[in-house]
Amino acid sequence: MANKEALNRVFNNIFSNIIKYADTDLVIMVENRQVIFKNHTKLIDKVKIGKIFDRFFTVNYKENSTGLGLDIARDIIDKLGYNISADLDNDIFSLIINFKGKDRL
Repeated sequence: MANKEALNRVFNNIFSNIIKYADTDLVIMVENRQVIFKNHTKLIDKVKIGKIFDRFFTVNYKENSTGLGLDIARDIIDKLGYNISADLDNDIFSLIINFKGKDRL
C-alpha cells in the first residue's frame, strides 16, 4: 500500500470514529509535524483510553462498529514509521499522529 493510500485509510478510520462518538465539534490542529484531533466525549474514560487501539474494542457496542478502525490506523502508522497516541483530559479526547523523525510522508 502506497503512503498516500495508507494515510487516506488512517484518516478515514479516524473521521469515522469521530463522527460516531464525538459529543461536540471537532478541532483539528496541524503543528510541528503532528496532526492532533480533539473533541469532547463522555463515552471514554481513563480505562477505555488505554484500550482505544485494541482490536475489536469499541466504546459503545450499540453503535454499528467492529472495533477495527483505530487498530488498523495504528498498524498502518506503525508500519510507516510514525506514532499515534490517544489521551483524555477533562472529557477532551485527543488523538495525536506524530510524523517526527521521517523526512517525507
